[in-house]
Amino acid sequence: MMGMIKRACDESWWKPKLRRLHNRQIETISRLLNQVSKHRGIYASNITVENFKSQWKSNRELLENTLATNELDYSVNLAELSDLNVSNPKIRKAELMVRIRGFEDYATKMGYKAVFLTMTTPSKYHRCFAKSGAENPKWQGATPLDGLDYLNRTFQRIRASLNRDKITPFGFRVAEPHHDGTPHWHLLLFVETEQQQQLVETFQEYCLQEDGDEQGAKERRFKVEYIDPNKGSATGYIAKYVAKGIDGEGIEHDLYGTESVTAATRIRVWASCWGIRQFQQIGGVGVTPWRELRRLSKITDESLEWVEQIRQAADDSDWGRYTELMGGVFCKRDDQLIRPLYEHKKQKPLNHTFDDNCRNAYEDSRDAVAQPTLSSIGVPIPISENAKCHQGLNTNGISGNSGKFQDANAEINAGIDSDRSEVLPKQSCNSVHDNAESSIYKLNRYGDELIVQLKGIVALGFEIVTRVHEWTLSYSQANGKIEPNRSNLEFCQ
Repeated sequence: MMGMIKRACDESWWKPKLRRLHNRQIETISRLLNQVSKHRGIYASNITVENFKSQWKSNRELLENTLATNELDYSVNLAELSDLNVSNPKIRKAELMVRIRGFEDYATKMGYKAVFLTMTTPSKYHRCFAKSGAENPKWQGATPLDGLDYLNRTFQRIRASLNRDKITPFGFRVAEPHHDGTPHWHLLLFVETEQQQQLVETFQEYCLQEDGDEQGAKERRFKVEYIDPNKGSATGYIAKYVAKGIDGEGIEHDLYGTESVTAATRIRVWASCWGIRQFQQIGGVGVTPWRELRRLSKITDESLEWVEQIRQAADDSDWGRYTELMGGVFCKRDDQLIRPLYEHKKQKPLNHTFDDNCRNAYEDSRDAVAQPTLSSIGVPIPISENAKCHQGLNTNGISGNSGKFQDANAEINAGIDSDRSEVLPKQSCNSVHDNAESSIYKLNRYGDELIVQLKGIVALGFEIVTRVHEWTLSYSQANGKIEPNRSNLEFCQ
């Protein structure tokens, strides 16, 4: 209860929530006034698009003016780091395409068939007509979130029915907006050949349960395309939808004739405003171990040769091989050979003056324009000659092996042994932050005793730590001056 009260008193906690509600209210009113359509503001209202562009620009400036420094005195601004992970649209799209293609290769090897499905909502969820832009008389004030709830609810029923029939498809789902912001789904699913028709019939049955007798429901509510590998790959069917939802690269115009880059921007605004997840993997193994394995150099410990095979598959961007080695596409998360390693850290109570100063430094420089707190930023650090990252094996593995593997890019190779229930403060060697507060890990100003951080991966009891550095943040003014002691934040990378 005390933690909730402290959160409610902290503007950095309630301001983002208020801003999100404010943006959604603007969109709700814009839809009420019929300002969201291909004739006015496609996918999202013009005012919301401009607001999000301004916010993105402010966020980018914050990243560019924030330096992360590790204990080796290596510093880099957060914008550069952001460009190295999946927050970069090009990397995000590349990873999605690799995973989709890997699923297709795996399905081909297993003899499965691919099917491309489209689910949309009943007429009452649509604000206006596409051709004329006229108001839909059946619309009763439904928002895109109402449409998303319908799609989720319908898919849950479909999935339950498929489970009862022992049908287990896998693949990807893409969420897209109609011209008026109403969501619809595209699903690329792989399934055993003899189960394909029953899967399609199950989708069709549940997609027509609600208002299935209205005009045009049978033609538009659910569509299916059987993919013939002799005419084109399954990945090709979904590639344009992935591109359209990220950066628009590779296509000229969307379905409504809007230029692709403009359409992609407005789709991203739509997804951000309503909190809609654009891309979702259905079935298969986890992507977090995949990303952590790609941070490692070659593992030379002979007892971990099987881990090296999986690491090599990930490093080669071979999602199909990675899936196979991890236990197969139907392997449950808890049974997969490699799982994420999370660490619970016990925190020291400390006055949060420095954290507040860090948050206020950027706000004061921009005429009090609201910005996210630095304490919410977490980014991966590249393994390079400059970064000199290092990683090691935890000797708490079930086999008791305490060997260490060599990292070609690392300056230090060491086995790491720590108590996962409590981590004591470590002294950073960063000269800029050489003070008493630098020995404290991440500070939680709400009184929470424990925090959870991703540390690496667990491979059959072996804890392989991939995030071992301590990182502190400092804010750089426009004149290049570094403000020391602005933050005592810690990043495990």
